[in-house]
Amino acid sequence: MIFHLIHSPLVGSTTWDGVGDYLMSWGHEVTAPSLSPGISASESFHETFVELACIDAPEEAWVVGHSGAGQLLPDVAERMHANGLVYVDAGLPHPGRPRLEDLPDDLATMLQEVTDESGEIPPWPSWFPREVLEDLIPDEVTLSRFVSDCPVLKMAIFTEVIPEFEWRDLPSVYLQLSAGYQRHAAHAGRLGWRVSSIDGHHLWPLDHPGEVARALVELVQ
Repeated sequence: MIFHLIHSPLVGSTTWDGVGDYLMSWGHEVTAPSLSPGISASESFHETFVELACIDAPEEAWVVGHSGAGQLLPDVAERMHANGLVYVDAGLPHPGRPRLEDLPDDLATMLQEVTDESGEIPPWPSWFPREVLEDLIPDEVTLSRFVSDCPVLKMAIFTEVIPEFEWRDLPSVYLQLSAGYQRHAAHAGRLGWRVSSIDGHHLWPLDHPGEVARALVELVQ
């Protein structure tokens, strides 16, 4: 099988490093583009992220998106002629609305408070106490690589209105990793998608990549 792994624009491509290694060791083809250059976009962030996600992308792949990448999957899959989509602890698309509206109220307020005068937001890991991240990713090397790979963000990414597009009828499945994405997994189930779950946390691809890789293969077979 072919897996095209897309990370959330809020973090870096190291999210998928371990999962990709396991999939390739089992004989699957894996591509994993970096969306981080899109942070410096001067126009549409959504369009820029989609374009970056499609560079050298294989056709007939399963397009896999974690967390904030969920908003990009339908556009990416359409351009790639993908076999289907896999949402991994990801928000479901909400075209016609900004990303900020899909965030919990306390998180949206926090982002507004930490945005500086130039509109920049500190990297995603700095939103949480270091000890929280250490509990989620105990391996010091993995955590250090993940943190250093996360870019400085822009509030404009969150206030930009997502373009309108169709998405509900695309072949899709959902892998839930944490309780925080229960409502998204439930919504996917109501849409008739196959839904699987792991009793883990949102950064499980970094902490337990083999388990996530195995779940992906089982989910799309």
